[in-house]
Amino acid sequence: MHRLVAGTCRMELTLTPLSPWMVRGLDPTGKGDFEPILDRTGNPFIPASSLKGALRSTAERVLRSMHPERSVDLAPLADDPFVPKRDTTVLTGKPRGEIADSELIEWYQANPTKAAHGAIDHLYQHLAAISQLFGATVHAGLVTLEDAIAHVSLPPESWQRRPHVAIDRFTGGVGVGPFSTTAAPAKAQGQPVHLTSTLTIRNFTLWQLGLLAITFQEFGLGYAAMGAGTRKGYGRFTVAVPQIECAYHAGLLQHVGITSAEAALPLYSAQGLLAASSTAAPTAAHDVPPEIRLLEVQAGHPRALSPGHLQRTAQPPTSWRTTGTVIGTATGATVTELFQAAVVGPWRTWVRYKQEEQA
Repeated sequence: MHRLVAGTCRMELTLTPLSPWMVRGLDPTGKGDFEPILDRTGNPFIPASSLKGALRSTAERVLRSMHPERSVDLAPLADDPFVPKRDTTVLTGKPRGEIADSELIEWYQANPTKAAHGAIDHLYQHLAAISQLFGATVHAGLVTLEDAIAHVSLPPESWQRRPHVAIDRFTGGVGVGPFSTTAAPAKAQGQPVHLTSTLTIRNFTLWQLGLLAITFQEFGLGYAAMGAGTRKGYGRFTVAVPQIECAYHAGLLQHVGITSAEAALPLYSAQGLLAASSTAAPTAAHDVPPEIRLLEVQAGHPRALSPGHLQRTAQPPTSWRTTGTVIGTATGATVTELFQAAVVGPWRTWVRYKQEEQA
């Protein structure tokens, strides 16, 4: 799925803490009294890896709840990411639903009759849905993130320190401790703290935009948190998306007959564009899963979200990555409209397809 980039969706994220928050950094005392991890300016921040892990685990929970009775002969919507390495003899005869994506190649080698022609060469379409988006050890994901940085000063005197102990389960008294947890504040000088990050999806689908919209909403509703101490009330955030920017391969758009230069640019499925351009990029198009060819391609064109559209931006290329691209942006209420359209349309359609899928 990384052979050719047909389209990229870039989301500006604004994370607003509703409680103290931290990602563990140094333990200066050596007694378990961790302080927040700091950026080069000395401010607490959320590393991209921590942010991606929180988004992925939340999206996994959403996907598992969509179809808990899914057949074990089908690829799971969300696989088990913590399966230890198993010998190929153990994998022989196992159904696909009991196989983690990290051992998919070994499973195909142990069960050659289950491997479709070219399955290993085009592994993306055989991954669990969560691994298609966030990646697995056998295939890089489509999502990349940047560190979430606070743009106000959060000096050590503003950090919140809370003492706590570990309870002895037999006596009910203090087992170990006391410890001290240090967390960054939710407000600075009486004003809310805002952290900003960027999420980028290459060769995205419309249903993936719907899944991300639901995932962001889970944080705002209090069903998900990030960082350390989430069971103690830390790490509650709202996640807002003030801007979306999509860039499409101009040559592929022209190949499928999309040549309009109107200011309103539809938000097309990038994988739908790749599938519709199979004669121009046959090897890359073969990576597209069959359900995307069915659901996100219409009459030889990539399907677009409706209602809602992007505003075409005429900006000169800043690098080789933006040369030969068609770019559109959406801000404010239009972003909300696009997310709602993605959930009500492509996301629901994709979930229904997966619920009716047969082995």
